[in-house]
Amino acid sequence: MFVVFLEESLNCPTTAFGGLQDSEVSHDDLAAWRDQTRGSFTLQMFPGDHFFLQGTRALLLQAISQDLLRILIR
Repeated sequence: MFVVFLEESLNCPTTAFGGLQDSEVSHDDLAAWRDQTRGSFTLQMFPGDHFFLQGTRALLLQAISQDLLRILIR
């Protein structure tokens, strides 16, 4: 897993998305993004492997839309 460590934390809401059956990027790997933001953090997992977005495109787009809406309402 390639991990990026930012010199300064982000000051914005951050969401990480992943596949439940991903053997390359684990839930814990994705959860580590929580340490990179001072804003809210959300982790959403979807059925599928590393390329989960190919089979869950509609669900992923819905989740992104809901996240954006939630941010705009604040």
